Amino acid sequence: MKPWMEDFIRLCLSKIPDLPYRRRLAGELADHLASLSADLEAGGLTAQQAQALALERMGNPETLSAAYLAQWRQRMNTPRHKLPRLLFLLSFVCYAALMFGLGVLYIANTSNFGTTLPGYWGIVSLLLALVLLSVPMIAGLPRSWDFIRYGCWLYAALQMLPILCWMTLGCPFELSGLMVSDFVGILFHFVLAGWSAVNGYQLDCYKKAFAG
Repeated sequence: MKPWMEDFIRLCLSKIPDLPYRRRLAGELADHLASLSADLEAGGLTAQQAQALALERMGNPETLSAAYLAQWRQRMNTPRHKLPRLLFLLSFVCYAALMFGLGVLYIANTSNFGTTLPGYWGIVSLLLALVLLSVPMIAGLPRSWDFIRYGCWLYAALQMLPILCWMTLGCPFELSGLMVSDFVGILFHFVLAGWSAVNGYQLDCYKKAFAG
């Protein structure tokens, strides 16, 4: 993508949260602008004049942005995308179930820390899992998009705490009260953080596709 078209394309696609789809459209727009500019330049215009006229002929980026968003929403509502939505739902339920299981396991293994106090990390994980699953059923999905999305991102951020403790304090790694090697601990928390972040991103896409 050439510098002279970057701002225009960015404005055209600013409302689309779907990164792969946005990259594809950006490539198509860049190719079209480059071709149009080359044709105008071949007609006798300078490069700057051809570029300016090509952008002008493309139209208002705000109008194009609304049109591309409507096109993307229509695409997301086609039967072709029903299976990915079902797979995401299954993945999300497994994700919440894992959070719940880790919370229960952490609380059950608090004796490994030599204390009778409850496992606060386990309680947070357990409650967050229950909230993520119950809020859509109680409040309805349209009112729950942001709450669930922020919950996923919060859980992703929480996964960094054990890694930071290990880096700064040299603490041994534990998973839900079970001691593991540093490699396993880091890998697990990074995978869980990534899974949480992807869920948050995907929920943001679905919100903009179906909730308007």
